[in-house]
Formats: sequence, structure tokens, C-alpha cells
Amino acid sequence: MEDGSFRLPPLLERFENGQAIWKGFEGVDFEIIGLFLSSHLIVEHYLDEYLAAYSPAPFSWEAAKLTFGQKVALISNLKQFPEPWVIPATLKHFNSLRNKLSHDVSFVLSVEVLLPEVQFLQKVSSREGLGDLDAPAKIIQEFASLVCVYLASAITYCAEQKHNGQNGRWKL
Repeated sequence: MEDGSFRLPPLLERFENGQAIWKGFEGVDFEIIGLFLSSHLIVEHYLDEYLAAYSPAPFSWEAAKLTFGQKVALISNLKQFPEPWVIPATLKHFNSLRNKLSHDVSFVLSVEVLLPEVQFLQKVSSREGLGDLDAPAKIIQEFASLVCVYLASAITYCAEQKHNGQNGRWKL
């Protein structure tokens, strides 16, 4: 659209007195939804690579078609996620938000809704300025970035260990 707005067909909200009541998408922040869903996909990519790197066998992870929640469940009890880096618990919440969005596009990703991600970021980061987590977009970006960096470091460690002839796995 020329004005940058989205024009999607309305949803049937309900029937009232024999008339269809339609619900439009006015006020829906499609930009933040897009950022959130893209971040979720990127985190899932790193999660896939992490599982493949630390798998003791060359399992066909893609063929298994595991859900995001199942992947998080696989890593939930690993020693690689000690306090304050309890990534699986926060990923469960992150995924629950994605599930809410998939059933209700008008679900609002507010700072309050993202509180577990904010608390995680505050625990793991000592960076100046991180206290400015006052916008959903910043929270989503910071959370996805930190999770991906943590997983990337573990994936890289595994690859280096394998390259050097070691088993390449942390004790799980």
C-alpha cells in the first residue's frame, strides 16, 4: 500500500441480531509481529544447529519435524544452561507468545507480556544501557541476539573440538 498500511480482510467476530459483526485489524502492529516471528525463526535455526552439533549420532533432525517446544524440551535439563543462563525456561515463554499470536493476531506484544524475557536479559547482561528495555522491539531484538550468541558459542566450541579430534561435546 502507498501509505504503508496493511489491508487485510476482516475476521468474522460474531453474529448479533442475525447480522455478521466483522473485526478489522486497525491498531494491529504488524511490524512488531513480523520482528517477533522473524526472531522466533532465527532462534529456532540456532536451536536446530545446537541440537545437531551436540547429537551423539547423525540423527535426521529435519525429518523428525520437531516442534519448537519439543526442541526446547530436549535441552531443558542440560548442564549448559546454568543460572543465570536458563535459556530453555525463557524460550518456553517466548514460544507461548508465538502460539498466542498464531491464534490471535490482535494479541499485543507489550513490555509486560515480555517480562520473562526482560528478567532474563537483566540477569545475564551487565552492559550499560540495557536497563532501557522499555520497548517491545528492543526486548525482542536483545533477547534473540543474546540467545543466538550463547548458542552460537556452544556450536562453535563443538566444531572446534571435533576439528581437534576430540568428541566435541560437553558433558550433558
